[in-house]
Amino acid sequence: MKGVLVFVIFGIVNLNLYSAYLYNAKGKVYYKADDKWILADENKKIDIKDGTEITTERASSVEIYFKDGSKVKIGPLSYYKLVEESESNVSSSLIIGKIRNWVKKNTRGDEMGGFLV
Repeated sequence: MKGVLVFVIFGIVNLNLYSAYLYNAKGKVYYKADDKWILADENKKIDIKDGTEITTERASSVEIYFKDGSKVKIGPLSYYKLVEESESNVSSSLIIGKIRNWVKKNTRGDEMGGFLV
């Protein structure tokens, strides 16, 4: 019973840590994890967390999907940083390059939500 309880608690905490993920990497896309730059694999879902930096080379792109259904496509020759993702907001920085955003409308009247770039 104790093992099941620990697993359930760890599972809940783990879900909240990694709610955004990279997907559809085309070309050379790198992301920074644990102070190391890692080449993103094509057609592989890669969980990311707050503070993750992403860079793309010429003729490369990647998409980031968020918990609320919003999405960001990062274009070629870009440098992007996911600053923070919470239940109601996403904050990010585009240092150089181009992005395209698809933002889900907040249909709940009791919360303020936003996507800040």
